[in-house]
Amino acid sequence: MMVTRSFRLPVQLALSRPRMLLIRSQRAPFVSRSHPARSNATNPPPPPPQNDSPNSGSPSDLDAKKSDAPFKKGIQLDIDASSLVDAQSISAPSGEDGQDGSSTQRTNAKARSDSNSNQSDFGQRIMTQGAIIGCILLAGYGVWMLGRDLDEREHEVFHDKEGVNSFFGRLKLRYDVMREGVNKPVWDHLLPDPLPYPYSRPYTLVLDLDQLLVASSWSTSHGWRTAKRPGLDYFLGYLSQWYEIVLFTTQPFYVVEKIIEKLDPDRRYIAYQLFRESCRQSDGKLVKDIRHLNRDPKKVIMLDINPEHVSLQPENAIVLEPLEGR
Repeated sequence: MMVTRSFRLPVQLALSRPRMLLIRSQRAPFVSRSHPARSNATNPPPPPPQNDSPNSGSPSDLDAKKSDAPFKKGIQLDIDASSLVDAQSISAPSGEDGQDGSSTQRTNAKARSDSNSNQSDFGQRIMTQGAIIGCILLAGYGVWMLGRDLDEREHEVFHDKEGVNSFFGRLKLRYDVMREGVNKPVWDHLLPDPLPYPYSRPYTLVLDLDQLLVASSWSTSHGWRTAKRPGLDYFLGYLSQWYEIVLFTTQPFYVVEKIIEKLDPDRRYIAYQLFRESCRQSDGKLVKDIRHLNRDPKKVIMLDINPEHVSLQPENAIVLEPLEGR
């Protein structure tokens, strides 16, 4: 026997759902309760119901209605769509138009991405404020450390300096020492102690490398090429008898290593080699300070092509014209 039930959903239930139920047809399909394993032979279908109402229509009309049903068995759900609310029936309030000119709904709801962006902005502000406060505290601690009282070792160094009894005086003294440590060469004594007689030389000759002993040029066809000054081998061999030759260049070691190996492969002429880290910084320029050579400045002679390199001791220097390799 077929049973017909009518369900009516209130408007409040349709509005409370996150997704609205759109009904395209008032008649829902049959829901079959028959077991698939059963056969029609064992359980024959029930006879069609007899309708005694006078308005039921002719038997031919009943057969046509039965043929329209998609299933033979089950419960038919007849839902009244008049009580449901269509999604298109909800229109936006007046005065709110979309991009295409049609009216769109505007609510006070916020997207989840907006809340996440607000949380990320708040976290970034907290981190920025924490970093600023940390920098201020660190700077204050550094100023306090520079202006603190002198210890025993510092008192021996600064006892005759001006301002040792004031906070800002001690701060200035320590700052000058730090700046001097950055600008000066990496070692106080760049060369070892002189050899004893008769192995030592009475004088020290400091030579530059680039554009004095050699000259480098670059071209698209050959790349880098280095030319040696004419008569350089005789010059080094002869002066090495009377001078302790020191090669002092402002170039890093890895740049001029191969060139020095070509100039003096047996280390017979050049006694010592000094590079960029042995120079002093003075007003942003590299300067060669012979006071750190561990030699008597009165017995030191410098040959260079740049007057800025010998600006601290110009009386000990001979400035020559640069060599141009061809």
